Amino acid sequence: MKWPELKRMMSLNGNLFIRSLCFMVVYVGYTSLASRYGDEELAVSSILMKFFMFFSYFVDGFAYAGEALVGKEFGRSRADALNDKMSATGSLNDVVRLLFNWSIGVGLLFTAVYAVWGDECIALMTSDSGVIAAAKPYMGWLIAMPIVSALAFMWDGVFVGATAGVQIRNAMIWAALAFVIGYITTFSWWGPQALYIAYFAHLFARVAYLTVEWKKNYGENV
Repeated sequence: MKWPELKRMMSLNGNLFIRSLCFMVVYVGYTSLASRYGDEELAVSSILMKFFMFFSYFVDGFAYAGEALVGKEFGRSRADALNDKMSATGSLNDVVRLLFNWSIGVGLLFTAVYAVWGDECIALMTSDSGVIAAAKPYMGWLIAMPIVSALAFMWDGVFVGATAGVQIRNAMIWAALAFVIGYITTFSWWGPQALYIAYFAHLFARVAYLTVEWKKNYGENV
């Protein structure tokens, strides 16, 4: 093994470790904060997160494909890319656009499912009428979640494929900060709704940062 390659691998893993810690800030924070509003609100937040995660199993398939396909394109044009600030080739841009088309399509499908059968979905998870009633004010978040999450998950796959550890790390640092700031600035006015405002703030931060970074460093025409 050569030291430059080993150093690059260690740097990437270190950045991914920091990213994982930031994920814990968001997801552990989400559960911890929900518990402060009582058992019913905690049950609602847990059910909604289950549907957030259920959706992720579908769109993550395209994120994993993005890791493989983007990694393949970067490997193919590595020499030229390194001489041009790692700018993406036209082929890479096409791959990214195709992946986003598919992931957005899946997101829209789940948005439609949650919009039409959201109440039935909640009823599948619990028979407690109090919890079902308590979930109704948050159904808008469930409906909006798939399309926003699809963009965030897809960008994660693309940047992991590009082995862009710094951008991956920084995106989650900003996302964790957005979650904390989003909750702190809204909980006194919005109560439990602030929890979902904070969660969506973290998604928007990830999408915004990675979109800007991709356009700046890799694919201006994406």
